[in-house]
Amino acid sequence: MTRSISTAHTELSVRNYASYATTAFFIGLASVAFGASDLIMVAPKGLEQSAAVAAGDLIVVGLFAFLFGITDFFAGRLAMVEGQHQTSRHLRVLVAVLAVLIVVSQIIAVVLSIPLDRLLELGGQDTNLIPLIGDYVSVRLYGVGLYIAYVAANEALKTCGLKQVALIILIGGVGANVGLDWLVLYGPFQGWFASPTQAIAWVTIGVQLMMAVASVAVFVRQIYHRDGRLGPFSRLAFSRTLSQAIRVAPGIGVRHLNDYAGAIVSLFVVGTLGVQALASFAVAAKIYTIFARVPQACVSATFVYYGYEVGRQTPPRQLASRATQMVRYTTVPTVIAGVIVVGLSPWLVIWFGSDEIDRSLAIWFVAAFMILVPLYIVAASYGELLTIHQRGGVLSAVSAISTWAIVVPITAVGVVVFEQPVVAVGLGGVISTAFEVWRFRRALRRDQWSDPRPAISAERDG
Repeated sequence: MTRSISTAHTELSVRNYASYATTAFFIGLASVAFGASDLIMVAPKGLEQSAAVAAGDLIVVGLFAFLFGITDFFAGRLAMVEGQHQTSRHLRVLVAVLAVLIVVSQIIAVVLSIPLDRLLELGGQDTNLIPLIGDYVSVRLYGVGLYIAYVAANEALKTCGLKQVALIILIGGVGANVGLDWLVLYGPFQGWFASPTQAIAWVTIGVQLMMAVASVAVFVRQIYHRDGRLGPFSRLAFSRTLSQAIRVAPGIGVRHLNDYAGAIVSLFVVGTLGVQALASFAVAAKIYTIFARVPQACVSATFVYYGYEVGRQTPPRQLASRATQMVRYTTVPTVIAGVIVVGLSPWLVIWFGSDEIDRSLAIWFVAAFMILVPLYIVAASYGELLTIHQRGGVLSAVSAISTWAIVVPITAVGVVVFEQPVVAVGLGGVISTAFEVWRFRRALRRDQWSDPRPAISAERDG
């Protein structure tokens, strides 16, 4: 395989970008199906089991959001060296750093699992649900290392031109998850675990192990076939990269955690107005979450292709131009999807909601979410660019202000004081996202697009 063919995927073009974004979109849908299959399979076991899995998954998603800082750091550095056509030279160092971070994360996760039941009790959780939620979350925490390894391997496949393989492995994982869920809940292995929630959690870990092994095997085979032998291990490059990861990854993780916390807090605040408001908000959020897979897929393509450009040490002015070009690429499919969602919102609300839901309120919530989409495209894109530049401090600080000084107060005042949840959600979203656009753009223009030297050199730092 010639180099011109093996690295063609790193060239920014409409075709390459659209191909990556399309695959990322279906990967996102498959990921949703993976989680939804657990809830569907456990539902016949009763309301308590379903509630425990749903509540446990909320906790796990929040904890894992922080861990995306590790995988984002790894994926960003990998995209840079892939853009340089130097992946095999730097891979040993990147994998070694990832392994250290996985071990540390796993130790912390095990420690967190010890007082879990007590924390749930202090949080006012239903006493009947505490042991069930504890079963689920504890087991999932035991698999933190596997989760990070799988996500990193999945990102590696997508970055190095094997995105379709990443999708196939995930689809296979969804099928395996459903099959194994049936075996442990209703088949010959029923009763092997302390509770159905624990069984579901162990199945998830087992499937993640299979997907991680498959992803790593395919990736390693591709690298050896394409590039030949791996480069030597450099202790100096390892220490530098590990130091950067320790400095940067937590900031990136905090950004993800703040974004997640803002959504959850808004849900709880709106819920103070009663079941109708909560149900309407939840249905609108579900519709928006599915729609958001479109811009998120495009933004993930921006992350990778911008990483390629930084790795090639593209001049700052040209780098800024490439960024603007990719924001435009994101805008077109997002606008099309947005128009479709807004037009179909009355029917989507009926489809996702029950007969008792306040459909008019749900439609207004959809509008409140959709009004911030133009700003969201830019903010999300710029956030990924800063992730490539390893600006964890900027990302964490801006997201903290956006969430805790803008979204939460505006939502709380609008809901609790004025009882205007739609206005509160829309206004909080627009102001916070506009703030992120302003701060992220300022950081990029001042520090990344005006300096004649690239912000980070993968060649220098390993």
